[in-house]
Amino acid sequence: MFDDDVFRAARILDRHYIPPRYPDAYVEGSPYEFYGVEDAEEAINAANTIINFITGVANDSL
Repeated sequence: MFDDDVFRAARILDRHYIPPRYPDAYVEGSPYEFYGVEDAEEAINAANTIINFITGVANDSL
């Protein structure tokens, strides 16, 4: 049912779950110092992959 792209996208998003939310997730510095435009674009693309997959599954079940 799931393909490799969906699992890859989920792994990408998983890396962004804890660190940005907790200031002590990094030994030094603030979370915002470790994220840039490329990170945001990668996360958005991963989220879109998952959303498109879920939309397809939902449409197939109607």
